[in-house]
Amino acid sequence: MPTPPILTTNRLALRPHTRDDFLESYTMWSDPEVIRYIGGKPFTREEVWARLLRYAGHCEQLRTTYKGEPTIVLRRMAGATTK
Repeated sequence: MPTPPILTTNRLALRPHTRDDFLESYTMWSDPEVIRYIGGKPFTREEVWARLLRYAGHCEQLRTTYKGEPTIVLRRMAGATTK
C-alpha cells in the first residue's frame, strides 16, 4: 500500500498523525478556548491518547485519514524540517 503523502509548503507541512504528536494534541484538545468553538468539554489525557491512536492507526492501516479527519498541520520555521 502506498504511504499517505506529506504535503509541504514554505510555511506548513501536513502529514499523518503519529504517537509523537501526543503532547501537542493534548495541549490543543484540553484547552477550553479551543473546545469552546467546537462544542463539548476539554478532553482528558486518556481521551486524547485514544483519539491519537485511532487517527494514527487508521492512517497506518488504511493509508488514509480517519473519516476525513485532518492530518497534522505543522507550522514550519525557516530552515526547519518536519517531525
